[in-house]
Amino acid sequence: MNQVQTIGVVGLGKMGLTMAKTIAKGNKNVFGYDPYPPKDLPGSIRLSDSLSNLINHVDCIVIAVKPNLVEEIVRSIKSPKLILSIAAGVTISQLKEWAAKDSRLIRVMPNLPMVSGRGAIGYTCDSELKDIAAGLFFGMGQAVFISKESLM
Repeated sequence: MNQVQTIGVVGLGKMGLTMAKTIAKGNKNVFGYDPYPPKDLPGSIRLSDSLSNLINHVDCIVIAVKPNLVEEIVRSIKSPKLILSIAAGVTISQLKEWAAKDSRLIRVMPNLPMVSGRGAIGYTCDSELKDIAAGLFFGMGQAVFISKESLM
């Protein structure tokens, strides 16, 4: 999976919606799920009617929810996926514990200026995912690979 074609964003709050909008500009198929979706959802983002529907139709899942909801969402992903989490304090090892076997994981620490394309996005992942991650963050600001998760 060197090329990600379909992306699902779970959680369409300020950060999730910004990521979804920016990724959609890169000619990706972007789906979103939120139990309380924003009223001003752009047409470039297709709203899924359920979390399971979103999970079944995408290559990559961006988890943009509060940290206390991450475990439940990751455990509901039954087949291997590329999973990207922006939840503060949720480590790669926790994600590995909860995720389906052979899932690939990226942990991201964005900041609010990302909403205007001027953010600083720190991310950590296995080295073979660095280019995929950098491609997903294009247009959001400065993306910086952090080799040691403890430095996030």
